[in-house]
Amino acid sequence: MIIILIMAAIAAQIYLSTNKNKNLGLIFPALSGIGSVLTMLLTFTSTDFSFGDILSYIMAFAFFNIPTLVLLGIYFIAQK
Repeated sequence: MIIILIMAAIAAQIYLSTNKNKNLGLIFPALSGIGSVLTMLLTFTSTDFSFGDILSYIMAFAFFNIPTLVLLGIYFIAQK
């Protein structure tokens, strides 16, 4: 079921990216980016920011932005 949803989101991203209005292709990447930022803001529970905590937040932020980068890649490939 999850794979079907992912494939539908990719198909919708391709459709929106190839539309006449080029800004429509930025809807899903923007939502994904906002979601990853909100997720990171909600996970700041540590009061002492040691090097390990900061490194784990950076790694989690990079992990949550993988879908954003994939959607932006689809957008830029479809623009050409």
